[in-house]
Amino acid sequence: MAGPGRKTRRTFIFDYTKIAWEENSDNIPMLPVILSWGDRTLKTKMLVDTGANVSFILPWMARILRMQFEGDTSTAPGAGGQIGVRASQVKLRPAQADTKGRAARTWLMEHVLVPVEDDTIPFPILGRHPFFRWYDVEIREKDEKFLLKERRNRT
Repeated sequence: MAGPGRKTRRTFIFDYTKIAWEENSDNIPMLPVILSWGDRTLKTKMLVDTGANVSFILPWMARILRMQFEGDTSTAPGAGGQIGVRASQVKLRPAQADTKGRAARTWLMEHVLVPVEDDTIPFPILGRHPFFRWYDVEIREKDEKFLLKERRNRT
């Protein structure tokens, strides 16, 4: 229990999302988020990928948000090899209230990658940096749920 003047950590619980591909389907941890930049917003879902160091959003999302890119095109490792990417920033907020009905905070992702070519990755990916600085992530594979607990020390 939190003492006087001490806030409790916000906890968010999410169900897995069913994804259909070819003749199969799978349930995977996809976080509903609201991405924003300037006066533009976009509601989508991002794969919570504990094996990815950084986050990726799709090129069409960057176009809708009118994101500005930093520097030249570089490369990043992908499942099928190296992919061309551009770096940018975006604001991110989980699109669901916590277990007490409070809205999630908006965070600035100071480094997000956008593939140069469409259809390079199947969906946006939420990697460990900086997301795991903001939240402790608990994957409950058997229950097909995942939890986010807002971290007190986000350094």
